[in-house]
Amino acid sequence: MLRFQNTSTTWRNAITHIKAHVQLVGTWTNHTFRNSSDNFRILKLFDIPVHPPRTTLTKEIFWTPPLENWVKVNTDGAANNVSSACGGIFRSSTCDFIVGFSENLGLHNAFYAEISGAMRAIEVAQQHQWQHLWLETDLTPVVKAFNNQASIPWILRNR
Repeated sequence: MLRFQNTSTTWRNAITHIKAHVQLVGTWTNHTFRNSSDNFRILKLFDIPVHPPRTTLTKEIFWTPPLENWVKVNTDGAANNVSSACGGIFRSSTCDFIVGFSENLGLHNAFYAEISGAMRAIEVAQQHQWQHLWLETDLTPVVKAFNNQASIPWILRNR
């Protein structure tokens, strides 16, 4: 005999009671299962449903080369609570790498980083005297900013 919750009971009844409570609580959770054989055995012992982690969505993206005598630049910007940066890669119509750039911008937001990348790409194209530039960025507000200068941060307007 065993004392469980201030009553005398058998081992079998105590284990059944514990197992029922653990199963009930385990069924309520929606946390994902971490890949461990020990964890898996324990969850299965208590008949707790396993919630595997969701698979990452994979999206195929195609890069289109520019027309002959054109240069294409893909730019991007990123920011966190410590710093921001931008960069770009220039390629020819034969998909050859021409030049690239990256720039640490200090503490700014993501929009600032994205617009800085686009502006730096235009400056690089001007330095190389490229007449036909295809600028590609992944942020729609950057594209719209070229039609509405008021949305460009004032510190960048006279760059």
